[in-house]
Amino acid sequence: MKIILHIGQSKTGTSAIQDFLTRHRKQLAERGILYPSPRVHGLPIDFGNHNPLADSLAGVVRYPHMSANEYFSQFFSDADRMSAKLMILSAEHFFGGQPRVWDVKDEADYFLQYRKKVETLRGYIGHHQVSIIVYLRPQVDWLSSSIAQVITFGRLVHKDLSHEDDRSYYERRKFLLRYGSRLDIWEEVLRPRELQAVPYVRERLFQKSSVSDFLERCGIDFEFAKVEAANARANISLSREYLEVKRLLNREPKSRSVERAIVHSLKKLSRESSLGTAYRVDPEVVKDLEAYVAEDNSKLTQRYVIGSEPFVAKVAYRGDDMVPLDETLIARARTAFEQEYSRPLTTLFILRDVTLATLRRYVTPAHAAVHQAKRLWRSVRYGRRRHLGKPLS
Repeated sequence: MKIILHIGQSKTGTSAIQDFLTRHRKQLAERGILYPSPRVHGLPIDFGNHNPLADSLAGVVRYPHMSANEYFSQFFSDADRMSAKLMILSAEHFFGGQPRVWDVKDEADYFLQYRKKVETLRGYIGHHQVSIIVYLRPQVDWLSSSIAQVITFGRLVHKDLSHEDDRSYYERRKFLLRYGSRLDIWEEVLRPRELQAVPYVRERLFQKSSVSDFLERCGIDFEFAKVEAANARANISLSREYLEVKRLLNREPKSRSVERAIVHSLKKLSRESSLGTAYRVDPEVVKDLEAYVAEDNSKLTQRYVIGSEPFVAKVAYRGDDMVPLDETLIARARTAFEQEYSRPLTTLFILRDVTLATLRRYVTPAHAAVHQAKRLWRSVRYGRRRHLGKPLS
């Protein structure tokens, strides 16, 4: 059968694509397209993405605690049952994820382990008709967005994920930004029928939307939700002043449930901000990064990139022109956060999160049932928003 691997990259509208595919599984299935979901005790779990599968290829098993063999057994069984013509697998952790930079000895060790992950994937899908789609964000643009995300979520993602300063963050990860070398591994190991490397520059995407662009490249007729696809957005980033508040809050350790409640409150406040969400990277780091990836970007343009324009390290990033925030403004933002966080609803949010974490760890059937309830609620909510003509976020 045909398999399309959407391998990321992170920070390229992947969540919006995955959210769309998840909510429209039924309509896609009617067209012979499977966007599979793992099952626990017979009930599907809606992660929205296939990151746990991608991590399992490197031997890292996390909830729902399934091996790569179990994932693919379920997915191909579903494909046979529905006579699917096409399967779509989407995971940022194909391109990134495992191995993690803090778990490897050096760059050579990293790429050795990375190649092994792709080789393991080949063992499961290598005999099928595989195509790859990857969106690549210009490296400086990506670094700015990545640092903002780490300040926002940090140890919610991993206990070792943190941001001390721009220089150390960059030096530890810079070899990850040699995209051409990474794609060479996918090309050499998997030998896909097609590898589309698409620069993630929103103005150049089909309908200026990652979702519309992805569906168009997959050859999927999406008239059933064309307007929704063009306007889809999944993640809300913290605005500049609330990102600085989060940076201050990160100095004290907290439980995961409290961290999630803090992020929830800051995101709510960020909706009303007019300061934008861009993060200003140390200008010297920007300069070093542009020089570091110049040769690799030239190779990337020649071998993989879709389009006629050369791939460059900086496109949308405007941090060089940003003025540092005034301390008084940050102090007002922190006061606003403390008022928002002190609301009774925050306590309910934390209790809900603790309950879900307990179910996930100790009562997996109940947790799977909760996922089904969330799926139903999301369908109702999105249906209502479409009816009212509100943004789908």
